[in-house]
Amino acid sequence: MAATKLRSLIVLASAAALVITVPTLATAQPGGGAGDGDYEIALKSRTFTPSPGIDEQGIRQGKGPRDDVHFYAQFTDLPNAPRRAEIAGQGVDLLDYVVGNTYIAVSSVSDLDTLRELDDLRWAGPIAEDDKISPALRRGEIGKWAQAGKGRILISAQGHADIGSDEISALVERGNGEVVSETEATRSVIAIVAPGQVRELSKADPIQYLAVVEPRLEGQVDMSGPTSAWTPSGPRPTTSTAPE
Repeated sequence: MAATKLRSLIVLASAAALVITVPTLATAQPGGGAGDGDYEIALKSRTFTPSPGIDEQGIRQGKGPRDDVHFYAQFTDLPNAPRRAEIAGQGVDLLDYVVGNTYIAVSSVSDLDTLRELDDLRWAGPIAEDDKISPALRRGEIGKWAQAGKGRILISAQGHADIGSDEISALVERGNGEVVSETEATRSVIAIVAPGQVRELSKADPIQYLAVVEPRLEGQVDMSGPTSAWTPSGPRPTTSTAPE
């Protein structure tokens, strides 16, 4: 019976891996003056408008100078492609666009000082652990389809845009989780873990989002995706929302 259930979970995980999408990006409105409303960041975990400034201490907390760290970077106006290249040349790569003129950025801890040299940077701050965990997973709402026996659950774990699925798998296995499948295109894995491992995974810098694997109807693809950490504020874009 247990073996049959595990095989069913593996089939479900394989199907889910085909429909996991990268985070849904909110439609940006580049150009023009920006008011406080343009800087609101609507996540599934919280909605807030950060005060201007750079929380370097919060970003670097628990990191060594040679470590890479992911964080939020909000700009007064969305940087175009040449400007993003200039910022990358200063050691800060802008990865996924979130909302509210905000990107997920990555830098080595030793390069964080350069953030103060970016005149168009309005705010930079750490990614909270709760921002990485879906509401249902935080509340412990686990459907029968995602219950893997012995108190374990079936989740999807997605890495940031510069992280490979193999690195996410290593994090899962380091915490005694079991990797069921990997999808390199979305930097994600389907894994069986103990509920207590979810919080530990959320503390890992490479992790972008954790969610309960959801059942899918045949032929139905939910483009909002269980791995979307933020709430879209406008029509879903079909291409990059950042200005060229």
